[in-house]
Amino acid sequence: MLYLSLSFLMALGIVLALTPHIIHIARIKHLFDEPDERKLHKQKIPRLGGLVVVVGFLFTALFFMDTTVMKEWNYLLCAILVIFAIGFKDDIVGTSPKKKLFAQVFASLLVIHFAHIHLTSLHGLFGIHEIPTWVGYISTVFAVIVITNAFNLIDGINGLLGMIGCTTSVAFGFLFYLMDYQQFALICFTITGALVGFLYYNITPAKVFMGDTGALLLGFIMSILAIKFIELHPHVAHHFIEIKAAPATAVAILCVPLFDTLRVFTLRALKGKSPFHPDRTHIHHLLIDSGFSHLKATLTLVVCNVLIITIALVAQDLGNTYLVIFLLSILLVATFFLTKYKEFHKQKKQIIPHASSLMADKKAVA
Repeated sequence: MLYLSLSFLMALGIVLALTPHIIHIARIKHLFDEPDERKLHKQKIPRLGGLVVVVGFLFTALFFMDTTVMKEWNYLLCAILVIFAIGFKDDIVGTSPKKKLFAQVFASLLVIHFAHIHLTSLHGLFGIHEIPTWVGYISTVFAVIVITNAFNLIDGINGLLGMIGCTTSVAFGFLFYLMDYQQFALICFTITGALVGFLYYNITPAKVFMGDTGALLLGFIMSILAIKFIELHPHVAHHFIEIKAAPATAVAILCVPLFDTLRVFTLRALKGKSPFHPDRTHIHHLLIDSGFSHLKATLTLVVCNVLIITIALVAQDLGNTYLVIFLLSILLVATFFLTKYKEFHKQKKQIIPHASSLMADKKAVA
């Protein structure tokens, strides 16, 4: 546990030390996230925070990683560099969605073919157990793309991506630690340290944004950790915890980005719009429009994530299918009430100015 703590502290220290310099460079080179009608910030904010997260993560992981034990690391590193390159290019000069998709598919195939990290079974989820190799490859590529972009899509308010990233990485980290897969636990605690350092500058008022560099990297790493966890953890008993439903547990850990993406894409499709059409239907937008501050909205979603993870760990006996359905039902009900509360808050805001104007008129007449 000592070297895991040291990896956390080293990544934290690197990000804390380098971020002010990156902010300074971004301001000199005018590398800002420009405000518009859909975004919630009103000032120009530097968007190169993800670069520091990548540097802190990779330097620390390379320093501590035992490649004699984790033979997959070299190939994971190559895939991570592909994701870093396309994200960094997008933050600097922009890039097309097709190129970003191609990079994600290529990185996924590197991990699948050379690191041999891919789905071989869903362990009974929706009645599916072992799956053919080619189906596992396609399913893995699809899962990586969905999870990677889901993390990118939740990067909408200050602190949210970083805190959800910390929640998911800590959850996977402790599970890998209990399973005695120390090198994967090292990846988790290292990225957590880098994210905590980034959050120091990203919590409201934000001084820097993560950008696609950090968001795509974080989503890609979480997707690989989730797939590895599912493959290593079909049924592992520990004196602290017993996991019987690994896929459902992975879904619970990733519930905020996955559910938000599924919900937004579904709503857009029902309206006849492209799933990628920008709007304000994300859950963090609902919270902001309901009167929450950035920090309160972020903490609400983090607490929700922790509760879902806790429920999943406690309700393992339900099995994968029923546990996923149960968790999805909780999230749907919670979102339904949030939508109603947002409508109530909107009506309340409209009534109060109207009442104030009536009072002003009465005073004027008097």
